[in-house]
Amino acid sequence: MIFGLLGCSSPAVLTDLQEYRSRITNVLDLSLDDLETNITLYFPNSNELKVSVPETTINLRDFYALNNCHVSTLIAQRNTALGKVQLPSTRFVYEKKLIAGLQHCLSLSSDKKQQQQLSSWLELKRQSIPLVWASLMQNSSEMKKTMSDNQLLFSENESSASQGYRQSLAYLLEIHSQSQVDIKNVEEALNTLRQNPQLAKIWRTQQLITQHLKSLTSELQTAAPTLQCHTPESRQKVGYLANVFRLFFVERIQPLASELNQVTYQLTPHLEALQQHSELSPAFKHFVRQNQQAFAGYQQAMQEHVAQWQNLFKQCGISPMDIH
Repeated sequence: MIFGLLGCSSPAVLTDLQEYRSRITNVLDLSLDDLETNITLYFPNSNELKVSVPETTINLRDFYALNNCHVSTLIAQRNTALGKVQLPSTRFVYEKKLIAGLQHCLSLSSDKKQQQQLSSWLELKRQSIPLVWASLMQNSSEMKKTMSDNQLLFSENESSASQGYRQSLAYLLEIHSQSQVDIKNVEEALNTLRQNPQLAKIWRTQQLITQHLKSLTSELQTAAPTLQCHTPESRQKVGYLANVFRLFFVERIQPLASELNQVTYQLTPHLEALQQHSELSPAFKHFVRQNQQAFAGYQQAMQEHVAQWQNLFKQCGISPMDIH
């Protein structure tokens, strides 16, 4: 029973934002509607992410002519019932191995006709590999989870896991240009992204903070004319508000936001690199871009919120050092 209750507890950032909002509204004697706490990230649907990879066919006679080269085994495995149902990661590694195998076959062949055929296949496979990579990046279940998991929020000490996350994302961005790729390394990188859906946590938390701060800033602006500190009552109210600001915003929300900013900046180059690939679908790139742009709105909400407090303290002659 105890474990069950602990498992249902709200994330710290959500609890802090709700308590911050509650304390301010209590001091100002306001009754506000509850804000939506379930921020949802809508990943593009499968139809928008479908990648058409051209199929390369080979007749049986040409296939059996490759028996002196191991690429024939690869092709045979791909044409089994199991081989035709491959995960995006498995398909990508297969295509990379096939390209290497065709190159090896070409180096061994002394038959002019076979050389021409191998060269033709090789060129087709080289042209299609970026599309196979695009399918890996936008259709893998791990990528979908890491970008749109709707359960978790950003928490303190998140940056400790950020380096491994960035390395995994960078590795997946680079493999389309690598000549040799190990399926174990690909799966490990994808698994790192799945286990810690950091992008989804960052994007959802930014939206949550933006939503709460914009609402509170608006309420503080509305209440500002009654908080001129010309009376003992209004001055006392501002004193209460100042302590709420310190206890919840300065000591809890702001440190988390600082760490959130740091991790966001570190991941930005990788997200911008994703958007440079023409093979990725417009819907996928729009999803990434939209969530990136929300960061600017989040920063603006933070700045406007702090500015509103500064104006309130200034009109009351309160220094941040006086808050206790």
